[in-house]
Amino acid sequence: MAVVKKLPKRLDLRFYAGDDFVQTINIEDSSQEDVDVSGRSYRAQVRREPRSTEVLESFTITTDDAVNGNIELSLTHEQTTDLAVDSRHVRHLVWDLEQTDESGLKRTLFAGKLKIRDDVTR
Repeated sequence: MAVVKKLPKRLDLRFYAGDDFVQTINIEDSSQEDVDVSGRSYRAQVRREPRSTEVLESFTITTDDAVNGNIELSLTHEQTTDLAVDSRHVRHLVWDLEQTDESGLKRTLFAGKLKIRDDVTR
């Protein structure tokens, strides 16, 4: 589980092509107390590079445990397979997670590289 302290927090993601991917992220305040993120919305996207206009994939974001500061990012096995094809000609892809709070303030909480390994078992 990743914890937000300094924004944006660097978080590189790694997974196998063809696997379902799930990452739980916990949002804490400076006192390391969980932040209730109910009422906030989130977006997370994957691109070839930060300035690219093409969104390769968007994460599904679940906030079932928002009261405890937990959000869950996920990609299906179809999405991770597609990303593996998209990453063949680049060293890595990039991603970030953006939060919009109740007042409309947007913040990038996490950002990093996304690396995909080829699956052996198909």
